[in-house]
Amino acid sequence: MLLYLLKHWGTPPRRVFNRSEKNSGIDICIGLTATHHHLGNKFKSMDDSPTGNRTEVTVNVVDSPIDNGNTAIFKSARWVVVNESPGGLALTKRSGTPDSLRIGELLGLKPDDTGQWGLAVVRWAVNGAEVPLQIGVQMIAPSASAVIVRIGEDAHPEPALLLPEILSLKQPATLIAPRSIYKPARNITLEQNGHQEQILLTRLVERTHSFERFQFSRL
Repeated sequence: MLLYLLKHWGTPPRRVFNRSEKNSGIDICIGLTATHHHLGNKFKSMDDSPTGNRTEVTVNVVDSPIDNGNTAIFKSARWVVVNESPGGLALTKRSGTPDSLRIGELLGLKPDDTGQWGLAVVRWAVNGAEVPLQIGVQMIAPSASAVIVRIGEDAHPEPALLLPEILSLKQPATLIAPRSIYKPARNITLEQNGHQEQILLTRLVERTHSFERFQFSRL
């Protein structure tokens, strides 16, 4: 527990790469479910200002297979990139700090210069009475696909994100799913674009309070 607290709430870790200063905008959605919907384009923006001065977008999702038939509301917020490196970003938000943002939280990120949602995880946070909230995030993937997983045929569908294989880095494809999905050698169903296949869970890559990331093999 002490090592966990020192890692996540102590002094921000020493950087492996030099960071370059920036002052650009970025859209952030918080959590696996919200990121799943944004990546799947299963939403309609209810408050998207064409002037570029938007600070928050409310997303209204209806009839999703993971929402039990209920309407779900998701939000993306406007943050500022303070600096960046090949491995991550330092971000700040000067007002409207989200209550649900915690160390180890999964984030969907859409920089202004790309317009594409990527994935990151919050590694540290600094906040004070006279200092605006600043967080350090580690990039997980520049893109991902919204998929659905089921533990059994009649099980409730769960949102998941499929990260593609990166051959140049010899990095296999992985899945990000809610906690408790991963068990060694567990057989689950993966559904993407209406196509179902059976996969075998092989190796846990990371587990936080909000998600699990693991490798798998197709059966």
